[in-house]
Amino acid sequence: MIVTEQDAVDQMLALFHTMWSQLGHPAHYPNTKFELPDESRTWARIVVQHAVARQSSLTGGLGKSKYKSAGTLFIQLFTPVNVGADYALCNQVTSVYVKAVTEGCIWFKNVRINEIGQDGAFYQTNVVVDFSYEMVK
Repeated sequence: MIVTEQDAVDQMLALFHTMWSQLGHPAHYPNTKFELPDESRTWARIVVQHAVARQSSLTGGLGKSKYKSAGTLFIQLFTPVNVGADYALCNQVTSVYVKAVTEGCIWFKNVRINEIGQDGAFYQTNVVVDFSYEMVK
């Protein structure tokens, strides 16, 4: 069970980081400084967007309630324009969340690839993941 939103975000980012760091590509994580790599390098940016938070239980004897939170995780993959959408790389990312098991019981669903197209010197492809989890407050 998740205790805070930060716990959930940390677990979502850790899943990505474990896989991505083995590939040797740079990544831009939320609230961190990042220098754009040269146009010959593949890189990623990960964005977490919470959308809904609802109380899902009445206050128990300890004065705590469960809250269900949901949102969308965007893993934006940028490849050199001459490479275009790298579906093998996208599938590596999608497999992380399709098979994910977290300490906090985060449920990942609707994992999909979304081709965006050229963005300056890079071709952008997003891996989009809906998530939900329960917190105790």
